[in-house]
Amino acid sequence: MSYAPVHDHWAVTVSNGGYRADVVARVRRARREAEYASSRERMAERQRRDRASAALDRLEAREDADALRRVHPRVRRIVGLFCRALAVRPSHVLGARRTAKVVLARQAVMYWVRRRFTWSYSRIGRRFGDRDHTTVLHGVRAYRAKRLSQGRTLKEARWTASRRLTTRSRITWVSPT
Repeated sequence: MSYAPVHDHWAVTVSNGGYRADVVARVRRARREAEYASSRERMAERQRRDRASAALDRLEAREDADALRRVHPRVRRIVGLFCRALAVRPSHVLGARRTAKVVLARQAVMYWVRRRFTWSYSRIGRRFGDRDHTTVLHGVRAYRAKRLSQGRTLKEARWTASRRLTTRSRITWVSPT
């Protein structure tokens, strides 16, 4: 007798060079069971990730609602418009996140709040997570500069949000996910 590989396992060969049928059957059955177990484990892992993702979505929706609840109703509308136009969450805009997309949305909202209302920079800063008035001033100036330098790329988001700001229709925020 000698040993020869049968796919990833070793089977006993008989003197005529063939494989023993019972050993081959056991090897194939073991492989099927291993594949079935691994597919069940992958499916269970996918279900755990889906449940975690759903829980995270519910938590983020709650955070968005809490963040928007603390904001003036007229500012809430502007935040919702720019969040939808730039695909970011309101809790991120009103929070401490500093990714480029979120910062752009925050600066745009600060710019439009300053432009539409007679609020001071300090008041706007208090509404946006207790920020300093100089932060708001920088945000407004930076957004103006970005509008001048990136006019074409910002045009679509600006047009969508500013068009909706000039209409009186009621618009509510919808999650981008």
